[in-house]
Amino acid sequence: MTAGDGAGVGKVYHYVDGKFDFHQRVYKFSNFNGILGKYLFHYISNKFYSVAILGTAKSTVDSLRLPLIQDFWISFPFDISEQTAIAKFLDDKVARIEALVGIKRRQIELLAERKQILIQNAVTQGLNPDAPMKESGVDWIGEIPEHWEVTKLRYLGTFQNGISAGAEYFGSGFPFVTYGDVYNNSVLPSKPSGLAKSSTTDRINYSIQEGDVLFTRTSEVATDIGISSTCLQAIENASFSGFVIRMRPATNFLRSEYSSCLFRCIYISTFFAHEMNIVIRASLGQELLKNLPIFLPSLNEQEEIVSYCALESKKINTAITLKQNQITKLNEYKTTLINAAVTGKIKVAGE
Repeated sequence: MTAGDGAGVGKVYHYVDGKFDFHQRVYKFSNFNGILGKYLFHYISNKFYSVAILGTAKSTVDSLRLPLIQDFWISFPFDISEQTAIAKFLDDKVARIEALVGIKRRQIELLAERKQILIQNAVTQGLNPDAPMKESGVDWIGEIPEHWEVTKLRYLGTFQNGISAGAEYFGSGFPFVTYGDVYNNSVLPSKPSGLAKSSTTDRINYSIQEGDVLFTRTSEVATDIGISSTCLQAIENASFSGFVIRMRPATNFLRSEYSSCLFRCIYISTFFAHEMNIVIRASLGQELLKNLPIFLPSLNEQEEIVSYCALESKKINTAITLKQNQITKLNEYKTTLINAAVTGKIKVAGE
């Protein structure tokens, strides 16, 4: 059982053969008296979290104490052969359910990839398959519509790094856009997660206006660099983190909604990963960001691409939600099945 790891508290694992070391935050139980280890595993993995943790006030999600485990009541048949039959039954059924869950999760991954590819194709090839094409000048892009402009991001707006300050600057005050706000959202939340004691000058120099695009600036891995979030509605009195770069587009170049599609697509992340030099931490400088190649359709065509991507993304998101609901149902069925088997509510063949 794990302890001290938030969502990992109370999770149970069964180890059969061999020797192993384990972390100090893990409890190990062995040399069972009158009970089969695999039966105990199924019983505890099904009931312990809901009964011993959620059902009492003796523990928190951050700390699982040994007495709480030792005082947990177990019901089991005295006959080891009956325990063995139940354990084998559950091994088979649980494995089948988890295999189905794995299939559903892979289907969700494929749907998410399909959505990424759909958006990538729309913002690099347009919507008209018969449009004359020209070379983009970027190896992994290939051809783009002939009438699109090829430029660099530096010519489309201005750039500003965010605020870097000590810990006392944060936690209260005015709205503050954090690294997580950018990383986790293609569209910037209207209510940022942070607060900062920003001055009037700060809130002018580091303001957040409609159309602004914020990029993550630093991380331990290159794939987390240049992740963007687009502001679709100005955030009053807000400023933003020093781990972020703001690109403020000039007028009549980019629709805000188009930016939210464009700057999260595959070719953007590919460019940064390809160009990044990593020493200890990956870092995105303004010069590299300014050199990002941009393939620019007209404003009307941008609107058409946004509408198309929104419609197709909605279809895919609906399919993903369906798969997620199926996973929830399968996990609920697994819990019900284990509970019925270990409490004798269903008869297991071989008992």
